[in-house]
Amino acid sequence: MTNERRHKRVLYAEASDLVQETHGGALEGLNCGVVSVASAQAALDELSTGEPFDLILLGDVAKPIDSDYLEVQLSMIKKVRLLDAHVPILLFSSIDYISQAKESGATDQMVKPAGIRDFMKFITPHLGDAT
Repeated sequence: MTNERRHKRVLYAEASDLVQETHGGALEGLNCGVVSVASAQAALDELSTGEPFDLILLGDVAKPIDSDYLEVQLSMIKKVRLLDAHVPILLFSSIDYISQAKESGATDQMVKPAGIRDFMKFITPHLGDAT
């Protein structure tokens, strides 16, 4: 009997290279294979390849943050939910819009800025046996 942890696939959509690098590296330390993209469209392209993800992490993919920001984010959540009804969709965003996001299909949200420890506490419960 082995005690190996199952490798988890995480799709991380985040426009900021710095945020993506910092938080993506932390996820890799939790036995996650991270596919990082910088836009909502790139995330949808990755999702359409057919290889499933264990977690979708949606950061700020619409920059600069303007009046269209929520529309882009909520549309992305709805499209992801249509592709996969069960995958956790976690938001790590500069704007608190959890009620609208949950109506669209998101699982939970953490508002930026947040330290890496708080970020990891937020993510870990959604990774199951990877931690």
